[in-house]
Amino acid sequence: MIKQFVKFIREYKSLMKISAESSAFAVWYADIRSLSRNRVFTDRGDGGIDLVITTDSEVILCQLKFGTADIDEVRAFAKVRQSWEGAESFNQWVAGVTNSQAKTAYRQAFRAAASRTLVWEFVCLNDESASWRRILTSGLAANTDCRLVSKNDVRYYFSLDKMGATYVDPLRVRAAQTALNDVTRTEFGEIKTLVCMVRVSSLLSALRKSNDWERVLSRNVRVRRTKSSVNEGIQETYQKEPASFFYGNNGLHILATTAHLSGDELYAEQPAIINGGQTVSSLMELGASGGSDANVLTRVTVIPKEVQMDRQCESFIEKIIVRSNSNNRMQPWDLRSNDEIQVNIARALFRHRIYYERKVNEWDVYTHIERPHIHLRLDICDLAEILACCSESYGPVKYRAHGLEPIFENSKNETYQKIFSKSVVSKIDETVSMIRLEDSISKAIKSIGRTRFGIFSAFPKSAKNFLLANLWMHLRDDGITHPFPEHAKLPAAWDRAINSMITSLFTKFKADLRSGVSMNDVFRTEDYWTKCKKTISASSPAYRIVRKHLRDAG
Repeated sequence: MIKQFVKFIREYKSLMKISAESSAFAVWYADIRSLSRNRVFTDRGDGGIDLVITTDSEVILCQLKFGTADIDEVRAFAKVRQSWEGAESFNQWVAGVTNSQAKTAYRQAFRAAASRTLVWEFVCLNDESASWRRILTSGLAANTDCRLVSKNDVRYYFSLDKMGATYVDPLRVRAAQTALNDVTRTEFGEIKTLVCMVRVSSLLSALRKSNDWERVLSRNVRVRRTKSSVNEGIQETYQKEPASFFYGNNGLHILATTAHLSGDELYAEQPAIINGGQTVSSLMELGASGGSDANVLTRVTVIPKEVQMDRQCESFIEKIIVRSNSNNRMQPWDLRSNDEIQVNIARALFRHRIYYERKVNEWDVYTHIERPHIHLRLDICDLAEILACCSESYGPVKYRAHGLEPIFENSKNETYQKIFSKSVVSKIDETVSMIRLEDSISKAIKSIGRTRFGIFSAFPKSAKNFLLANLWMHLRDDGITHPFPEHAKLPAAWDRAINSMITSLFTKFKADLRSGVSMNDVFRTEDYWTKCKKTISASSPAYRIVRKHLRDAG
């Protein structure tokens, strides 16, 4: 993976016209974290801190290591750390920094640090992560937080990058009987199309030799379905009836930057399987058994990399991916999983240790994600529900009436653009606060237990959404939208306050039903929403506890 990544960084350096590889890595790292350039400073060779990042709530000092294992790098940083801890003030420490650009960068960052948390962050692609962890656990300074971004974390970021997603080993597979070899001219360049019959065993063998082969599927709008009858059928046909596999399978569609047929070999550079991912992933589970005579119809669309970077062409490729998958049974949110905004949300949430599952079963398939580092996990439907209910223009009443599908009808519809606006990423702290608030409410509901909800098997989901929207409205009005504390750090008083709100809302809900209010009217009308807002008012004792804790945490 490191070898491929270094090749990628060199190409990125050339594409972005950056002079040094270390600077190219720093710029790429800032970009994938969805940070604006004016909030990032590089020291260019100080040897202590490579990158300084300022966010709304933090100043992050980064040390980047993406070479081979070298314990001396760890020892060198230990000296920098000791000089930091030994200094009586920042000015004393920075006086010992020899690089003038580094001094300027540090001073700029620390001027902004007065009201922010100071964080040391280590991005480590070598094999000395254990040594880095020992340094982190020793503590760098009393007022700092420490993080390790491991090679698996970077691997995840890399898989989300449009260039990185296709930066895999060239594909060489056995092929025969070319049906089409044509060139089409478009407004953004030439597109070459090859259609041929590929030997499946050759394709699987080539993918097994590839490092991190799942990145070949990363531009598909979904990953494989786990334990599906369709998967089992694909596997059974391949093993028991290989000769008929070609006739019963829809085939593969591969996007490549270069491809050609020579004799009985198909060669493709930077391949991305944009349709047929379920077939490939199902067969990869089988190992090397069976199917030696199986063939699969394969279409290869060839678009040079420099053409793929064109905005018009990017849109064209996304349409190909969505349309070629639309003939299969899919939910509307599946077709939005690779939208640029969804990818950017995944990047931004991941650095807050929240895993955003854009694609169904992604969490189960991408096992390289380091589970202990993830504090929360939610999928694309969960986030849509949270954003919709907390939105001033949408809210819980509309969500209760219309559900998810209208939000995801297409990426250009007004509702989708409002719910998944750019502010979800640009104001990521607010997004994280909404997610953690919803998680806190859900855990409190679960802790209460079913016995408290009488004839209902659980606290109604719509009631939970009304409570979430109500609380967020009050917090937003009070200007408390900073990062919400993790549930594990919340005091007992917080849980008691949330439980009190849940009980108040549920008591009102049951009383309204007894008084003759129809279930169709409950949580479906603006009038009921107004009543709920009065039930949990900004002046209630429970809300005052919540507000006080969040202000103290901020």
